Amino acid sequence: IVGPKLVYPFEPHSIQHAGAAISRTGRVKYLGRGEPRDAPEHNLRREVQCLISACWLMKTEIPECIGGLDEIFNPAQFEDFDFCYRAREAGWTVLYDPAAEMYHYESVTTDDSPDVNYKYVTIRNGMEFKRRWQRLFEQEDGPPDSECQWRRLETRPMEQTGIPPIID
Repeated sequence: IVGPKLVYPFEPHSIQHAGAAISRTGRVKYLGRGEPRDAPEHNLRREVQCLISACWLMKTEIPECIGGLDEIFNPAQFEDFDFCYRAREAGWTVLYDPAAEMYHYESVTTDDSPDVNYKYVTIRNGMEFKRRWQRLFEQEDGPPDSECQWRRLETRPMEQTGIPPIID
């Protein structure tokens, strides 16, 4: 599975996601989050623990072998990380490739949804993800918990900010 560098569509176009790392206790760190788009450490192709599913490229054999996204994570949150862990467990590699870059409007499909309590869904699905994969987290060289702090960055659409995204 290969994923691109995801950047915010608003100035200064900082990195949203350059792969994800999971601590030994199951906490998530978005690598590169909030850092400059051209940060050298995030311009190297590398293997990662998982990727968010905003944009993936993979061989058709992967979902044929391991199945698709698990419905237990419906409607969202952690289904992509679970898929990456299942792929890795089956012997596939998960790669971050900054040669591909994409603008990504973070949480636009989930924020303000009147039908779903996404805070609850995120906690529930995070607990299920941790339950399934804790044995692997403990064996991997993930980041310390202290580095897994969620930082909400300005990602609101133009209608709310008045700032148009820059497409280059």
